[in-house]
Amino acid sequence: MSEKTIYVKSPKLWWLQWLEVGALAAGIVYAFLTYLMWSDSHKNFRIEHQATLNPVIGLMPLDQYVVGNTLHADVNIVNVGQTAAKHNISDFVVTLQSNASSVQIDYKRGVHTTGGLLSGLGGINPIAVIRPLSAYAADKLKEEEVEGIKAGSLYVAVYGRGEFVDIYGDKHWFKICVFRGYNEKYLVQAKSCTDYNDVGDGELPPG
Repeated sequence: MSEKTIYVKSPKLWWLQWLEVGALAAGIVYAFLTYLMWSDSHKNFRIEHQATLNPVIGLMPLDQYVVGNTLHADVNIVNVGQTAAKHNISDFVVTLQSNASSVQIDYKRGVHTTGGLLSGLGGINPIAVIRPLSAYAADKLKEEEVEGIKAGSLYVAVYGRGEFVDIYGDKHWFKICVFRGYNEKYLVQAKSCTDYNDVGDGELPPG
């Protein structure tokens, strides 16, 4: 008569059970962290490659402030990003301010532009900004304005705003304000101009 072999299942060691649970938990954590890293990497990739518009503003030299000349500024909106910007819309205003007053933002007497596609890595949209007298004529510099600029009682300010869409379909915007006083003996109260500078994503805020 042959002997019958009986197999007895030994209970799993407690530490082995916890080891398996720990391995499963570690796998879940690793997958979650990998997803976060991928998501962050994807977001950074889009930020690095999206369009970024940088307005460069050139003000008139002092010798151009002559009675009868047009108060103007040269604006170049430069795309310093790696990809194109679409649906570019902007407003710019050039104005004279008393050196004792801050810039009052008002786009009623400004230059409005609507652009198309602005290529990446240096695409430029040039804008000639003038102070309009009407829809068809520029407001010329007056004698008291020229004297005020040279004496330091007046300063020049240019401010603007713009919005655009990147190739991923996301909206972005900017606000900019620069100023210059031509007489160094006098301080310019232009804090509101400095504070106006800002950039952001989404819809362009009012103002």
